[in-house]
Amino acid sequence: VLPAEPQQLRCFADEEGPIYSHAHTIGEAQHGPFAGLIVEPKGSEFYDPYSGDPIVTGSQAIIDPADGDPFREFCLHYNDYPPLKDRDTGEYIVNNFEHNHNTGVTSINNRNEPYHYRDDEDAAYVHSSAVHGEPATPTLEAYSNDPIRIRLFLGSWEDQHNFTLHGRPVETQDLNPQDTVTQIISPGEAFTMFVDPE
Repeated sequence: VLPAEPQQLRCFADEEGPIYSHAHTIGEAQHGPFAGLIVEPKGSEFYDPYSGDPIVTGSQAIIDPADGDPFREFCLHYNDYPPLKDRDTGEYIVNNFEHNHNTGVTSINNRNEPYHYRDDEDAAYVHSSAVHGEPATPTLEAYSNDPIRIRLFLGSWEDQHNFTLHGRPVETQDLNPQDTVTQIISPGEAFTMFVDPE
């Protein structure tokens, strides 16, 4: 497809859960369309987790299936080294001063907040939202005893990653049913982590 030309893609989902989609383009994968599609149970309704208003899309939602109990859903899309730019200046966020081979950073949902931007004398405060405000990367907020589904994707482009939910084992989909605290994910993969009340 040439620039500014429309393209229509039609997908048919044959199962519930996360589906990773990527059009294999010539050149860098970062310039090709890729997406995460979540297929919810038939007849589900989706609500904003803060306002409770109905929504049709978003990376966080309350899903209310027609059959079954509502659950809180978080969608996380990992990317390796996308060339992220500051929207105000147009400059690369990382311009080869932390990575000697690219101008990108690892991001979640195309957001990143490198630790070296948080120049704390006391390293105990590097994760403190009270000191730095909420990070640019997604913050997953839930209440005690919420059933949770974490939909995890890895788009472009070269590294494996680990997803860890500290302090809580998760049961992974389509793997041996055993408690685990981490999920390895490679480019082009998608998983669901079920975190149910104990």
